[in-house]
Amino acid sequence: MKRTTEIGFNAVLFVFSVGAFIIAQKYKYFLNNGQIGPGFIPVWASGILAAANLLNIILLLFKKGYAAEGPFFKSRQNAKNILIFTLMVVVYMAGVMHIGMYCCTFVFMICVYRFFDKMPWKNSILVTCGTLLFIYLVFHRVLHMNFPAKIFY
Repeated sequence: MKRTTEIGFNAVLFVFSVGAFIIAQKYKYFLNNGQIGPGFIPVWASGILAAANLLNIILLLFKKGYAAEGPFFKSRQNAKNILIFTLMVVVYMAGVMHIGMYCCTFVFMICVYRFFDKMPWKNSILVTCGTLLFIYLVFHRVLHMNFPAKIFY
């Protein structure tokens, strides 16, 4: 991509993330009993995204010797992979509320690692299980946040 295109893309993401950060301020950061509220993750996620995009814009503005890598859609296969990945994300997001976050994440990550990163099955399963264990321990046990888990109860 050209530098101006990347700067423009990051500027749009920055504006959206700042907007999400402002909207997230309407939700409680902590609940009355001290548990994390519904505003915790949106505040942090949008804040980190805004900071990352701002940093990327600054780096792109002052980067010397910038050379464009070529067109984003170099071939039909790349465009097809992007379309497939986008559809996988949409199916994942729709499935979380009906099947549950852990099951959908397991299937989604296995598919991404196996078919896009070309990882062997064993490595795909190990990385996926490790990631899900980390998510469970940090968010469920430490932060006391519940995720949609329809298939389990």
